[in-house]
Amino acid sequence: MRYRTSSKTNFHIPDPVMLPPLDIDTISAELDDQRAAPMVPPSALATESSTRLRRFYLVWNSVVAVAVLAVTLSSGWWVESVVVAGWWLFISVRLDRERRLAELLDIRRHFRRLGAWLAFAAAVGLFVQGTVESAKIGMVAIAACFAGSFIARKLVQLPRGQHLLGFGLRESLLLVGDRAEVARTLREWVRVDSIEVVGVCLPESDEGAPIVEGHPVIGSARDIVRICRGGHIDAVALHDCGDLGGRQLARLQWELEKSHTFISLVTPVANTAVQRVQARSAGRRLIVDLAMATPAGVVVVLRAMLDRFAALLVLLLTSPVLLAAAAAIKFTSRGPVVFTQTRVRENNRTFTIFKLRTMSVDAEARRADLDDFNEVGGDGLFKMEHDPRVTTVGKLLRRLSIDELPQLLNVLKGEMALVGPRPALPEEVASYDEMAQRRLAIKPGLTGLWQVSGRSNLSWEESIRLDMDYVDNWSPQLDGRIVRDTVRAVLRREGAY
Repeated sequence: MRYRTSSKTNFHIPDPVMLPPLDIDTISAELDDQRAAPMVPPSALATESSTRLRRFYLVWNSVVAVAVLAVTLSSGWWVESVVVAGWWLFISVRLDRERRLAELLDIRRHFRRLGAWLAFAAAVGLFVQGTVESAKIGMVAIAACFAGSFIARKLVQLPRGQHLLGFGLRESLLLVGDRAEVARTLREWVRVDSIEVVGVCLPESDEGAPIVEGHPVIGSARDIVRICRGGHIDAVALHDCGDLGGRQLARLQWELEKSHTFISLVTPVANTAVQRVQARSAGRRLIVDLAMATPAGVVVVLRAMLDRFAALLVLLLTSPVLLAAAAAIKFTSRGPVVFTQTRVRENNRTFTIFKLRTMSVDAEARRADLDDFNEVGGDGLFKMEHDPRVTTVGKLLRRLSIDELPQLLNVLKGEMALVGPRPALPEEVASYDEMAQRRLAIKPGLTGLWQVSGRSNLSWEESIRLDMDYVDNWSPQLDGRIVRDTVRAVLRREGAY
C-alpha cells in the first residue's frame, strides 16, 4: 500500500472537521509556538528503515556496477564501461531522492527505467562505436546491472531477507482525522505489515475514549508538529483535509520537514489499484483521475481470442481425462454424464453452463431440505462440505476440479472467460444488492480471484469482495497470476468440495 503525496493521492476529501475552527492566524501561532520544541538530532534518524534501506541499495548497486565494470574494462569495452558508470551514477542520485519506504520497495518503478537504459546503451554502441556488436554488449551490461538491482529489491521484500539484513521494513505513522474515519482506516490496515501506527490525533472537540482500534490518542491536530519533534515519526497521515487549505498545509509541511517527517493524505478512494490512478494539475489544484476498470475496445477482442485459443488447447490436452471421468460417471450412477444449468453472465444475460454431473439426478429437488445446513451464509450462495447429494465419483471429481472442465466449451462459445467472477444462478442474482451487481460487469470465468483465495472456505461476503476487487482492478497481469494460483490451488485441493 502507498502513502505518498505524489501521484497517488487525492486532495478532495469530505467535510468532517479535522482542525476545528482554525484560521490561518491560529495555525501560524501554533506553528510559531512549536518551533521551540526540541529538534530530533540527525544521528537519531540513522536507524529509520528507509535510510538503512537506501544505504543497503547503494552498497549493493555499487558492488554490481564494479563487477560489471571489471568485465567490460578487462575486455577493452571502454564505451560500455562509461554506460555502466552512468547507470551507477543515475541510480545513486535516484536513491537519494526516493526517501519514502514505499518508493524504495516499488519494483515496478525500478523496471520502468530498464527500457530507456537499454535504448541508451544500444544508441551509444551504434553511434559512438558504430557497430551492432557494441550495442549488444552495452545492452547486456545494462541488463546485468538491472538484474542485480532487482535481486536486492526482491530480497528485502522477503521476511527471510529482512531477517538476514537485520532490519524490518515498517513505516511509523501518526494518523490524524475524524474518529470514524481513523477507525475505518485502522481496521483496513490491520494486515498491512509495512505500517506501524504509533498514535492517533483527533479533533479537539472529540471527547470519546482515549483508544481507537487499539491505538492511543496522543493529541489533537494542534499537536502534530510537537509530537513529530519529540520522537521520530516517518510520516503524518492526514484525513479530512478540507480545513487545511493550501497555505496552511504547506506551512505544516515546512515545519515537518525539519524533523524529516513526510505528509501523506489518506483518500476516501478504496478498492482501487495504483495503476488506475493518475494525477494532473488544473490551475493550482491537483486532480486525481481514476481510469475505467473494465476492459474495452481492442483489449476485449484480444482477450476473447486468447481465451478461446487457450480453452481449445486445454480441452485437447485434457480430453483423455474427460473421457475417463465420463465413463466413471456413466457406470456408477444413473442419469446424464453432463449436467447443464442456467447461469447469468455479464449484463444479466443468461446462458447454459456445462459441468460433469457430480450429484444425484434429484439434487435440485432436495436443495430446499438442506438450506439450514448452508455453510457459507448469505442469500446468494449455497455450499455444504458434506453434501449428501454428491456421488462417490463426484467427490473425487470436485476435489480435482475435473467437473469444471466442460466449461471450456462455454469459453469457446464466448459465454465465459478463462478468468472472471463465478457464474451465478438466476435466483442468486435476484438477491444481489447494488454492490454484488458489480460482479456482472464482465464475463464470468472458469476460475477467479475467489477460487484462488480459499474457494468454498470463504464466506459469501468475502467472495463478493474478492470478485469486486477483480472487476474494479482487472489487468492482464492479474489474470496471469490467477491462472498460476489456480494450478496451485487445484494441486493442493484447497476448499474444493
